[in-house]
Amino acid sequence: MTELTNEPHDDLAGRRMLFGFTVGYWMLNVIEMFERLAYYSVRSVVAIYIMQADDPNGLHLTAADKGTIYAFWFAFQSILPTFTGGFADRYGYKKSLFVSITLNIAGYILMGTQHSYTGFLFGVIVLATGTAFFKPSIQG
Repeated sequence: MTELTNEPHDDLAGRRMLFGFTVGYWMLNVIEMFERLAYYSVRSVVAIYIMQADDPNGLHLTAADKGTIYAFWFAFQSILPTFTGGFADRYGYKKSLFVSITLNIAGYILMGTQHSYTGFLFGVIVLATGTAFFKPSIQG
């Protein structure tokens, strides 16, 4: 049986600190900031890209198609973190970040290169799945 003491434990001993927080804390915040900037930048212009009829390189999809794409985007990005949080707990935040960043990169590339409804929808689902892996690993 171990004895409990009221002595404070110094869990941060030997870690580099910056403004009262560890360097890892600041690094994760910067990663989160750039991920959010990329996401909101894409999210704001993707509706125009989906429906723009006068651009020959646009997708030329309907408003119903755009609604379906956004519904899948919401469902994957908002519901999956309930389950992907277990992945982050089991395998650690570093592996979860690797998976999420890889999926995010693949999703952005797919969204930029696919010119069909199903291809673009697949890219959105890959991106949303990457974001679903990203949230629990950063915020946990």
